[in-house]
Amino acid sequence: MKTSHRMLAAAGLLLGATQVVAAPLAAGTWQSFDFYDDIDNAAWVDGNLDLISFDVSLTAPAYLKVVDVGFSGDRFEVFANGVSLGTTSAPVDAGNADQDLDFDAAFADSRWSQGVFALGTGTFTITGRAIGFAPGVLAGTDGIEVVPEPSTWLLLGAGLAAFGLSARRRTHTFKGE
Repeated sequence: MKTSHRMLAAAGLLLGATQVVAAPLAAGTWQSFDFYDDIDNAAWVDGNLDLISFDVSLTAPAYLKVVDVGFSGDRFEVFANGVSLGTTSAPVDAGNADQDLDFDAAFADSRWSQGVFALGTGTFTITGRAIGFAPGVLAGTDGIEVVPEPSTWLLLGAGLAAFGLSARRRTHTFKGE
């Protein structure tokens, strides 16, 4: 077999061995991902070490939240449809503090690396990679969440309030007749 054919066969086997798992990303729910320094340039993976992506379809703008949990020190670059959204904040030394897998507590604590990225309407495939690691740790589990923009909730609340007032007004009109 020619050398070029061997290289093509090896490349095909390598590509076939890399599986990508797509996970749906529901609004208001944290999803976890893992990373390891020696897997595909520290790309996000699942518990089986398969590359992982998160799929989300938005009918209104939303924010994507990414946070480090566990030991402080990890930092990430986040991508939507292959385009970099940016990086999470630089972590601050938290000593031996450990947030376990409490994503909300870690997000509320500025010592942990975190980022909030705006997403418009549409369908997105979210991926990422670690670009910084906690001292002495080259693996970890972290979290990602999508939350609707506050203006979306405000519009929904205003619409429901108007609907309630309209229904109340109709009820009083019928009683008065």
